[in-house]
Amino acid sequence: MPSWFSMRRMHTGLAPSAAAFPRGSATLVMVVLVACSGGLKSEDEQAEAAEFRPPIIAAPAREVQPRVTETHRYTCQNGGEVMIDFYQGGEEASMRLSAADSIRLQATTEDGVFAGDGLTLTRAGLDILLRRGTEPPRRCRG
Repeated sequence: MPSWFSMRRMHTGLAPSAAAFPRGSATLVMVVLVACSGGLKSEDEQAEAAEFRPPIIAAPAREVQPRVTETHRYTCQNGGEVMIDFYQGGEEASMRLSAADSIRLQATTEDGVFAGDGLTLTRAGLDILLRRGTEPPRRCRG
């Protein structure tokens, strides 16, 4: 004798899994699940739950270091060498004195003058002029 599922499939043309559940039973199952889980809350319960949520704290913004756009090696009048890194945006430069020591310079005007730590650097074409305090400027060739 054929089973109830196979008889149902022959008469309705439905697969056994679809024939096993009458129409509307999915809605009934959802209502039962929501009622059992306490999923529907009143406005007061929702407001109370919102009060106990931890605050969202934004991570502090990271300072992005400017990218080096040019690096030049200059030979000065006294025979010393200086390495200068010019940064993206043209507002900063760094004069490397050694592998571990450098002086950070900020642009003072738009015409290639940088200053910092008592030192003034002026770009003059391929050359630079270095001036410390009241000393006469030193020309360094690039």
